Amino acid sequence: MTESTSTSTKNSLWWEVAVTAILSFVLSLIALAPALRNITSAWGAGDMLSSYVNANQWNGFWFSHDTSFGYPLGMNSNLFPSIDITQNTFAQFVNTISGNPYLGINLLLVLSFPIVGALAYISIRLTGLRGPLAIALAVSFTMIPFHFSRGIGHTYLGVLYSAVTAVILAQLLGSGRINRWLKRDPSRSRKNTVLKRVALAALVLVTAWSGLYFAVFALLLMGTAWLWNLAQGQRGAALLRNAVPIAATTSLIVIAYIPAVLARIADPPFAPLAVRLPYESVIFAGNVALGIFPAPIGFLNFYNTNVLKAFAAAPGFENTEIANYGTVVTFLALITIVLALFTPLRRNLSLLTSMLAASLLFFIPWGANYLFAALVSPQIRAWNRLLPIILLIVLLLAATILANWSQQKKRNVTLGILAAAIIFVTTITQVAPFTSTYREATIASAQTTADAIDYTDRINGVIAQDCGVLQLPAVKYPENGKLLEMNDYEHFWTALNDPTKSWTYGAVKNTTAAAWYNTLPEIPDPATTALLARSGFCGVHVDLRAFVRPAQTRVLTELTERFGSPIVQNDPKGRPFWAFFTINPNSELMQPDKWDQQRKNFFYAPAVSPDRESISPRGSKGADYWWWTTEATGSFQVTQLEVSVPINSISGSIEIPECAKETTTPVTLSLRQGSAAPTNSVRITAPGAFTLAPIPTSSTGPLTFAIDSQLPGCTPAGGLFKQFVQITNLGTN
Repeated sequence: MTESTSTSTKNSLWWEVAVTAILSFVLSLIALAPALRNITSAWGAGDMLSSYVNANQWNGFWFSHDTSFGYPLGMNSNLFPSIDITQNTFAQFVNTISGNPYLGINLLLVLSFPIVGALAYISIRLTGLRGPLAIALAVSFTMIPFHFSRGIGHTYLGVLYSAVTAVILAQLLGSGRINRWLKRDPSRSRKNTVLKRVALAALVLVTAWSGLYFAVFALLLMGTAWLWNLAQGQRGAALLRNAVPIAATTSLIVIAYIPAVLARIADPPFAPLAVRLPYESVIFAGNVALGIFPAPIGFLNFYNTNVLKAFAAAPGFENTEIANYGTVVTFLALITIVLALFTPLRRNLSLLTSMLAASLLFFIPWGANYLFAALVSPQIRAWNRLLPIILLIVLLLAATILANWSQQKKRNVTLGILAAAIIFVTTITQVAPFTSTYREATIASAQTTADAIDYTDRINGVIAQDCGVLQLPAVKYPENGKLLEMNDYEHFWTALNDPTKSWTYGAVKNTTAAAWYNTLPEIPDPATTALLARSGFCGVHVDLRAFVRPAQTRVLTELTERFGSPIVQNDPKGRPFWAFFTINPNSELMQPDKWDQQRKNFFYAPAVSPDRESISPRGSKGADYWWWTTEATGSFQVTQLEVSVPINSISGSIEIPECAKETTTPVTLSLRQGSAAPTNSVRITAPGAFTLAPIPTSSTGPLTFAIDSQLPGCTPAGGLFKQFVQITNLGTN
């Protein structure tokens, strides 16, 4: 290749990359245009609210630890490993410049379309296909349902660019380019060598630091390409050079985990922060049938109805959502691949076929994903998220076939018509259907944003100083789940829009900072709220959507009787939504180093953690709370959180289920440390109260509190589990 030809090829590459990016951006605006009118407001609730908070808490390489969330001990998101570094860094930069907590994430989603389009074109170009058809296929991939659907939900995953860089790295490795780029070559200019190595480093960095799932998938793809090279006869130094991006990606993932490791050493959780079972890799695996079929969202109502009906019996997990479908273009690409297998056009497909096979092995239920979960780690469970990579590989296989076909003779007109058809089909079947989705979601979220700003402004009009706000119900962070009409993470609405107050929600569950908050009942008793009022808290915020209608009335009535009418109440559509009650209008923030022993006893009270296998989820009404044992023997872990607050005794009461035939029953309560024999036990007749004391003063590790019942257990009408005995108002002194 002459120098002029090489320059012309490079110019063609960058022109076509630019055209792809612009076309992807313009086409995405068909769906995004309604959302752009509200770009400075939230675009979604649930996981998206958590993304907004993460971006605002980001501090370059880790999360800041302050009390604007999780008051009084603060929110430390470093406890949860996060390698969404590129997303958080960009969003935090934009937020800092704009002073808006939503703009960074929203702009990240908007810009992800031209970025993914450009990267997808580069990936397709590596197959040998170029020109209008390569551009059209790249644009079509950019508009897959996963991108749009996940974009206003799990945004960090939905922006998708690291999925494409993962595939590009595997292509570069398998094609031998990485080996050549890293090998000394005196005939290559220094500038050329440096540029290629910088590009490789950038690809590795973006892939490793843009989300754990696509980083792990990148290792899978690059490992497959490395083995493919080995099978092709590559040996020695070439194999070592090809292993460099694999080792670099792995190293960067490990480095990204350092803040989490340090945070857990400094503040170790008293229980697992996230429990994942190997079986979850099965229920969150991919759905091949959905991935084959175009998403039922286009204009063909007959098709949409029948496809949705066909998959209606599938369990409602994330792997059955619209994001998990393919497109018309990927469906036609599959047909093209199958037909080409019987022709000479099938050449040069072996690397991509190996990558597709490896991806499918981890994508399907009970595949290699389950072995990974059982033998390595169950923390990677949602293998359905391999779908964008699988769809891209399918398009790459089709692109290779089309490149082989176009080389046989000039087909410029035919290829141009085909490219135009792909863009047209993409527009009407992949982009246009999401216009209403984005319009409705962003209008609703923008209205809630405005409501939250108005609500918090009115609070600050009455209580101007920074003070603590107790948020009810006391839900866990993260992953509490939805409570009736209150979605997960929706306690962030007020905190995001009012950084002048310190809000209780946000302390990480199963840590010292969150233990006191997560043990609160539906409505804390007067003694608790009086203590809070003396400890920097000025008010109580209630999200009434988390309660059924009768409970809404009861909660409002009780709080009004104790604190007077709410000073602020938000009533969209004529019914209660949020309400704020003043408990101490003059209160100001109090730091933990100012706490007396009474406050320490409350905020550092030993943590009580139920055993998931033998204890039901907690219930609460008013100031009372309870659990049911679901087996004859149930147990709790009781953990001392602070040296100055020992476990002196454990108390509560035992009740008998209404469905039981017996009216009384003997119950044995015992304490033990580790696997040792019980150090203390008592036998009571239930129903009745108990106090188990004294606790051995040498006990510094977790204690196991066991409840042994002789009842056979029964399931009440409409019940979800068998009940043995009820443990009510369990606590430590």
